[in-house]
Amino acid sequence: MPKANRTNTQNNYRINILLGLFILLALIIVGRLVYWQIYRSAWLEEKAAGQWTKDIRVQPRRGNIIDCNGSMLAINTNADTITAIPQQIDDPEKAAELLSSILDIDKSTIYDKLVVDKTQVYLKRMVTVEAANAVRALSIEGIVITKESKRFYPNGSLASHALGFSGVDQGWSGLELEYDDYLQGTYGMIQFGADESAETDAVGYRKPIAGDTIQTTIDKTIQSIVELNLAKALALNQASSAMAIAMDVKTGGILAMSAKPDFDPNNYQAYDENLWRNPLTSDAFEPGSTFKIITMAAALEEGVIDENDRFEDPGYIVVAGRKIACWKYGGHGTQTYKEVIQNSCNPGFIIIGQKLGTSNLYKYIVDFGFTEKTNIDVPGEAKGIMFDLDKMGPVETATTSFGQGPAVTPIQQIRAVAAVANKGIMTTPHLVETITNADGEQVYQFVDQGIKQVISEETSAEMRMLLESVVSEGTGNRAYIEGYRIAGKTGTAQVPKADGGYYDDQYIASFIGFAPANDPQIALYVAIKNPQSSNGYYGGVIAAPLFGEMMKDILRYQKIPAQLDVQKPVQNTDVTVPEVMGMMAETAIAQLRAVGLHAVQEGPEGGTVIEQIPAPGVVLAEGQSITIKTEITQSSSLEVVVPDVQGLSMREAGNRIGMAGLRIEIEGSGLAVSQDPPADSKVKRYSVIKVLFE
Repeated sequence: MPKANRTNTQNNYRINILLGLFILLALIIVGRLVYWQIYRSAWLEEKAAGQWTKDIRVQPRRGNIIDCNGSMLAINTNADTITAIPQQIDDPEKAAELLSSILDIDKSTIYDKLVVDKTQVYLKRMVTVEAANAVRALSIEGIVITKESKRFYPNGSLASHALGFSGVDQGWSGLELEYDDYLQGTYGMIQFGADESAETDAVGYRKPIAGDTIQTTIDKTIQSIVELNLAKALALNQASSAMAIAMDVKTGGILAMSAKPDFDPNNYQAYDENLWRNPLTSDAFEPGSTFKIITMAAALEEGVIDENDRFEDPGYIVVAGRKIACWKYGGHGTQTYKEVIQNSCNPGFIIIGQKLGTSNLYKYIVDFGFTEKTNIDVPGEAKGIMFDLDKMGPVETATTSFGQGPAVTPIQQIRAVAAVANKGIMTTPHLVETITNADGEQVYQFVDQGIKQVISEETSAEMRMLLESVVSEGTGNRAYIEGYRIAGKTGTAQVPKADGGYYDDQYIASFIGFAPANDPQIALYVAIKNPQSSNGYYGGVIAAPLFGEMMKDILRYQKIPAQLDVQKPVQNTDVTVPEVMGMMAETAIAQLRAVGLHAVQEGPEGGTVIEQIPAPGVVLAEGQSITIKTEITQSSSLEVVVPDVQGLSMREAGNRIGMAGLRIEIEGSGLAVSQDPPADSKVKRYSVIKVLFE
């Protein structure tokens, strides 16, 4: 091939390669343009918009919380919020100076916010109308006033522990926290121009979506009834706190929940943080005699007791070498199981617990939910404290059977007792029934996943009868409501010390029950902690009347008809204060307890009574307090003559020995056949007299 042709061919080849590369590069460029302009155009637009617009979030309106009848419990009001777009502030120092006095914020603090490298910053949220108008009048470019929704509780402190409260952006406690995801809603957006020539007028807007409306099981009227009576009880008894829960027996819906003292969620910052906690779900304490309902229900269900059984109570019982006393000095004598629960007799319940056995007792403790949370829909629920089965010896079984040792929450107690009333069916306590979104669509409906049968319908019916007899014939007679069949149980629990033992002057008086007894609709629990008035501290004396007042108003409000065949209770008679001057302190206390009065001792133990208030002969209601002042005298250490108790019952022997200023140690049962030391011998006061019964 000629050299010239070969050169031309090589040149053409090079040209074709370059042309191909050029075409390939052009195709790549066109492809990228197509990719960015068509497939990524939305992304480019978003990025471009971000260069010349700035977004400010618009807070949605928080969802309302309403009661079961639609009354507002938590709503929203509009409030102005002052925000800044730092890039649009021409003179941050001057703007900070102008805004400082209006917003009541230090000038340097505002200045620091105006010069940050951020799209938008809050200067002050939820300002007054006057402050917003003053800022608006300044017309500072880059300072924007937006509307936000401010939480408002129209009923003040009503149901504050159940509702909780909300901060600026989220719920912080109670239902406000538990259902925050529903209540918050979806934020909207306002876009503002951000280049040098842009005005602060909005160039885009996305409407916020309001939060959902929560309908609770709370009945505002019942809540008001409960809170009014709690406030009165707190003042009347000079107590440290008082609390109550009302629950629908059949559904588990909480009709009212309150503790006093409480707080106003509109101004929660002004209250001690300890008052924000809900003690009805988060505090566990010894239940006392209200727990005897569980022991009795378990014993009846297992068939370990029947109407022919008799239970002897001389005033105490010895379990594994430990002496456990009855609340009544001298005891209740021989009783049926019906009388044991009517009298709230500790030794009687210990015997029932022994018949039931540790394993069976523990089984029903588990079945009734005392080893787990109830799963009520509020945050911070505690599950209480219960002995482990492998650590329950004879003493633990004995004390648990009458409610001493374990610690349970009020919500656990009312769930269990409602199950006893509700044909043995246990439900889940709850505060929210339905949730509806902004379009009126229901997005949540409570469905009870925890329903279970814990005792038979027959045992439930027997328990309803027994608990009604506690009110008509026993310690709960002050809970009686004329025309209504009331069932319930008193409770008086000592407050344990952190290092062991119990305080001598701290008690929790309680009453738990339901009505009507023959067709239970409402369960109610009330408790008064550390009462200090002369009314005493027994649950039957101060908590039962509180229960009665609340339940009476609730039944009438719910238009539950009265009945004509209601048995009126055996009323406690008034007590005439006996003369205890000159007696040894222990003898005086025993004498006062024997007639149904509570003794408050001032002075040394082992002393002689030198003064009593009120004076002898004054007539008081059973359960009230008598103050005895004592001092050590020469007669305090004198010897006494041992009385003759042979042939007497345990109760009679215990009374006679106690009145002599001595202590009794019992062996056996029946009638006294021998005693040591013998009758008529002289011993020191407080000596122990061993008595054999057969």
